[in-house]
Amino acid sequence: MLDQELVIARVEPGNIEVYRIGHHRADEKKFDYWGEPHAVISPTGTRVLFGSDWSGSEDGTSIDSYVVELPSYN
Repeated sequence: MLDQELVIARVEPGNIEVYRIGHHRADEKKFDYWGEPHAVISPTGTRVLFGSDWSGSEDGTSIDSYVVELPSYN
């Protein structure tokens, strides 16, 4: 099960690889669309940016940005 996991996939004919790259704790029920991670990869393919409310915050409304550095990052 991939609940609250960030994954990256390489999909080519006859060659499919899926890797777990991170974890988020978004609370979709509380923040709906804006609390979901919506990951985007950098143009160089070395980082992934995503947002998360980390299951709510002290003020109850914050959504922060996080970066995952992939192994290809130098």
